[in-house]
Amino acid sequence: MLLKNLRTLTLFSIACSALFILVACQKGGGEKSAPTVIRIGLQPNEGTADVQTFKSEITRMSGLNVELIISKDYQDLVTKFKNSKVDFAFFSPVNFVTAEKEAGAKALLKKVYGNSEFYYSAIIVKNSSPLKSLEDLKAKKVAFVDPKSASGHLYPKSMLNESGLNSKAYNHVFAGTHDLAIERLKSGKVDAAAVWADTPESGEGAWTGFEKKNSGEKYRVLKYSDPIPNDAFAVRSGFYNKNPEQVFKIMEALISMSDTEVQALKKVFDTDRMTTATSRHYDSVRKMLEATK
Repeated sequence: MLLKNLRTLTLFSIACSALFILVACQKGGGEKSAPTVIRIGLQPNEGTADVQTFKSEITRMSGLNVELIISKDYQDLVTKFKNSKVDFAFFSPVNFVTAEKEAGAKALLKKVYGNSEFYYSAIIVKNSSPLKSLEDLKAKKVAFVDPKSASGHLYPKSMLNESGLNSKAYNHVFAGTHDLAIERLKSGKVDAAAVWADTPESGEGAWTGFEKKNSGEKYRVLKYSDPIPNDAFAVRSGFYNKNPEQVFKIMEALISMSDTEVQALKKVFDTDRMTTATSRHYDSVRKMLEATK
C-alpha cells in the first residue's frame, strides 16, 4: 500500500508540474469561463453495464460535470474528437496515432494492466480445430475486430503477412468488438479470430473472459504478436491549451482512481491503474503502420 501511495503521489507531482507549465503558457489567453460539461469519449467495447460507475467516480473525484459518449466504432471516435464533440477520449494505440495526426490529440495517460504497460494480439482458434499454424489459415476465414484496432486487426494482419499470407490469401470479416469476434468463432462462422491478449506467459486474453461467460468451448493461440503499448487517454490540443485546470483535475482523478474501493477502472476497462504517457510511447505503432502500408 505504501508503494502504491508513493506511486500515486509521484504521478500527482508530474501532473501538477504539467499544470504549472500549461498555466504559464496560457498567459491569460484562456476562455472567459470554464466549460460546464466535460465530454469523455469511450471506445465501443467500453460501453459496459458498469460505465455509469465510472461516470459517477470521475465526476465525484474531479468535481466536474462529466458526460460519457460511447462511439459507434474506432473512426467515429476520431471524428467526434476532430469535430470537438468530445474533449478527452480513450484510444486504442493505432486510433491514438490516427487521432494525433488528424485531430491534434495529445497523450496524457495510458492504461496499465497488472504491472504491464504493454499487451499483445493473439490469433486464436477453437481447441478442437485442426489448424496448427498461421499458414493453415490459407483460404480460411478470420474475424478481425475493427480496421483501426491494433490487436484486433493491424498487428495480426502483420503476423499473417510475415507468415506468407497476404490479405488475398484468406477471407476476413470485421466483427466490431473482441467479444463479437470470438462469438463468430464460437458459432463456426469463422475459422480463427484476432483479439487482444495478456502476456503469453499468462495464457490469458479476451477469450478467457469469454470462456467464463460462455462455458463449454475452449480456445488456443496459434501465435502472439510483438508487445503493443496500452491504450492512450488523450485530450484535444485546443481544450488542453484553453482549460489547463480541467485537464489537471481529470488527470488527477484518473491517476487516483485505482486507490478507491469502487474499482471503477477495473470494472469498466479491466485496467488496474493509469500512468503518464507521451506521444513517443507509440513510436512502435507508427513503425508497424509504415511497415504494413
